[in-house]
Amino acid sequence: MNNFKHDSFSFSLLLIALTCFDPITALAQRSGPPEVNLSHAGLIVSVTDEQGKAIDDVDICVFQWTGKMEPYPQSQATCKEGRFCFTNLDIRKMFYLRVMANGFASSMQSLLSLTAGEVREIQFKMSKPANGWINVVTPDGMPIEGARISTLEYVDVNKNSVYLSPEMQDSLAFQFTPSDVNGRLELPPLPKSFKCSVTIVHANWRVGKVNEVAAFDERLSTLVLRPGVKIHCELKQIAGDTANLDGKLVRVKMISMTRSKTDPADVRIAFPVVGNRISFTACPVEYAQLSLEMDSHFLGPNLSNYPDSTNPELDLSAVTSKELEFRVQTKVKVKGRLVDSNGEGVTDASIYCSVAPNETAIWPSDAKPEDRLAMARQWTNAGNAESDANGNYEVDLVYGKATLEVIRDGFFSDPNILEFVVPKDRDFTISDLILYPVPKLRGRIVNEDGSSVAGAYARMRHSGYGDADPVCEADEDGLFTLIPSRIPYSSDLGLQTTVSVVALDAKTGKAGTAEVNLKDAVSCENISIQLSPRPASWLMDVVKQYKSDDPNAKEAKQKYLQGALKEFSRGTVGSLVPSLREGTWLNTEARSLEDFQGKIVLLDFWFIGCGPCHRDMPSVRIVHRQLSELGFSVVSVHKDGESPKDVQIFADKNGMNYPIVVDDSEGTITKQFRDIGLDGFPTYILLDRDGRILHNDAVGEGASLRSFKFEKVYEAVRSR
Repeated sequence: MNNFKHDSFSFSLLLIALTCFDPITALAQRSGPPEVNLSHAGLIVSVTDEQGKAIDDVDICVFQWTGKMEPYPQSQATCKEGRFCFTNLDIRKMFYLRVMANGFASSMQSLLSLTAGEVREIQFKMSKPANGWINVVTPDGMPIEGARISTLEYVDVNKNSVYLSPEMQDSLAFQFTPSDVNGRLELPPLPKSFKCSVTIVHANWRVGKVNEVAAFDERLSTLVLRPGVKIHCELKQIAGDTANLDGKLVRVKMISMTRSKTDPADVRIAFPVVGNRISFTACPVEYAQLSLEMDSHFLGPNLSNYPDSTNPELDLSAVTSKELEFRVQTKVKVKGRLVDSNGEGVTDASIYCSVAPNETAIWPSDAKPEDRLAMARQWTNAGNAESDANGNYEVDLVYGKATLEVIRDGFFSDPNILEFVVPKDRDFTISDLILYPVPKLRGRIVNEDGSSVAGAYARMRHSGYGDADPVCEADEDGLFTLIPSRIPYSSDLGLQTTVSVVALDAKTGKAGTAEVNLKDAVSCENISIQLSPRPASWLMDVVKQYKSDDPNAKEAKQKYLQGALKEFSRGTVGSLVPSLREGTWLNTEARSLEDFQGKIVLLDFWFIGCGPCHRDMPSVRIVHRQLSELGFSVVSVHKDGESPKDVQIFADKNGMNYPIVVDDSEGTITKQFRDIGLDGFPTYILLDRDGRILHNDAVGEGASLRSFKFEKVYEAVRSR
């Protein structure tokens, strides 16, 4: 989702060993399913053709996504009978199953719906392949040579959404070849008759897309590429760096603010260096991000143009070309260690680094408010790593000044950003960084007379960053426990050690709050919150939301909002939304939104493989439990790509007992809501009792449903 957060604030996947057994031997030796570690899952896969006949000589592999698709150690298996068994798949990882067989189109399936302790049986079907092509031409019909595939998407016979890019092609044992002198762009073998969409790029033409054409052994479409904005990136090597860059590939990631799925603007592909320059073509639109990556060097700075921090360098709406300069710094390996307060190594922590433009550069949080944004834009995202069983890690950095940030559930560092200089003249190891446990917040919720309030809502709140603050309900004695994953922080104040715990009894409308210092373990164990009558708006009024101190932030936000209102005019307050009749409904007798007339409805767009959706599920569950008796319901909309059966299994195991709609294999619902503002997951839209939009994060001002869904829903249900 375009949530405009720095990459270092996101969670990384944790790497844990995967054990793979010979499938036939493993199944023969067991009278039941394979045993699995309680934090892991097992998998039994049977591979057939579309008629259900077992396929011989199938090659299957489990891949993990680490920024690129990589075979997981010891996860490859080949079997004549087409039946496989894998065990100890760590459910915290992003795993994919790749299946190949002679005479069939290779395909993949996400394993993101696996839950701890289960053994999942999958019937994987394969389709006959089609070898189609696309003709790529200029506006006057002349063939274009050298056009390349940037992304390829299709839904296979298993109803899996398959998304491929050049970085992933090796995992399916084929290559994306460029268009020939006749403009013929060959596609890889795709499932015959199934629809695919292809995004195509060329250095001299703006990106184009072929949408939803069926795959056959023929020309599938003719794509006309159009002129765009020429981008020339000069690569400036640091003094003393004599490396020859010519011919090396630079991976470009240029993300636009426009969110059209049919007329894309994003540029995601590698271009070769020629004379210390790369050149490519973008669209005449405003972009949100531009970053360049090389295997041997860091290229900076990372350019950004977010709603609260305008950057004219990325506004290409009124130019024909743009010259940009990037600093080139050679990568060096640097080691370090993370330890707890007892000196023991901390494992499975994610390390994120940034490098400075020079050794005198100031980290933005240490600068004056008016200077922070300009300084932040000079720093460059560097390497990242995971700590091993002893807390050791190795990360890519450069000679010079750098920073390091650690994210580990249940721990925090103080300071939260470690600054250091990597010298050229001697061996260097980053100083041990101590991680401290984040305390649990325990207490009691009481009325004015001191009596306990059972079932009250409680949540940690603060003015720092974060979209998954802990939430819970008090037990029958009014006792609650909140488990923060980390101490929140902001660019202005650093660690936000003082937080609020907000409590509400939805039945009576009484609420209260208490402030807690997360560094004071004793006070965190003895929190008392007394409730008293409050207006419905109090929940929002009591929380101080983070606001940027950039003097241009207000103007930039207004500009972004105006663009969003124009792009998503069908998603404004008071508009009706599609009925959701096309999907498969679970957990309810309802078959469309019309069946919820008279109720406040929160539309929750998600999918099983969405990490941010998982982190936000506790707040979705609790808002439904707490407020459903007040004329409210969650309607959870799962995107296409998973079967209703798999979604139901996942929902049952994760306490999602509210109405769920699973989009059809054509993605009909997702397409309908794109014009309303659905451009990522999770996305939330709040509807009034007549089914009209009350709040839509895509075009709304102020507090978002992503962060304040309970507060906004509560105010809506109380405003009869």
